[in-house]
Amino acid sequence: MALPIGSAGINLNRDQLKTLFTNTKRDLEIELQELFLDPETNNYEIQSVLTEIDYCVNFLNTIENMNGQHPPQNTNVPNINTTNQNILATLNILNQFINDISIADNYDSDELENQELENQELDEFLQPVPVPVPEEIMDKLHIKTYDKKMGYDQCSICFEKFLDTNIIKSRVRELICGHIYHMECIDKWLKEKPTCPICKHDQRGGGET
Repeated sequence: MALPIGSAGINLNRDQLKTLFTNTKRDLEIELQELFLDPETNNYEIQSVLTEIDYCVNFLNTIENMNGQHPPQNTNVPNINTTNQNILATLNILNQFINDISIADNYDSDELENQELENQELDEFLQPVPVPVPEEIMDKLHIKTYDKKMGYDQCSICFEKFLDTNIIKSRVRELICGHIYHMECIDKWLKEKPTCPICKHDQRGGGET
């Protein structure tokens, strides 16, 4: 979350700072409510927002303490020591606020990167192991020249029409289940999966998966 004042914030008066941090606290409280409603929210996200709200409250309390200071009676000279102490306390809160946000942002970035790496490793681990159809079974799956009488007009893998002209005809492979595909398409498929793309019949003779 961005700091509610910029580099020129030191020139703002107390009322302006109070307004800024009041608005920031309100926005953080809205954000906190949204986090509670989000089932994917983790405890770290909630704690980060609570910490920022806490700093806003501390800052507003410090401003109130500054507003409560009065110069000694019977003199027009302000209590310089007390004012300086309150300004120093305010700046300390601001510095801590900036440092914690910076640390949180860096932590979020590192945590996100680590999570992405873990997800990538998990995806790779969960990748299905290819189960090719043995070559001796592949040799028994007939290769034919396409004819419209076969009852199919396109390959269900590439979704392209089978060619059946006087000049060129598609070469198709017929599976045990009777479905046909472009030979190139189904041969590539059966190197990874042993089942028919349409009916899931196991071409190794095991029936449907």
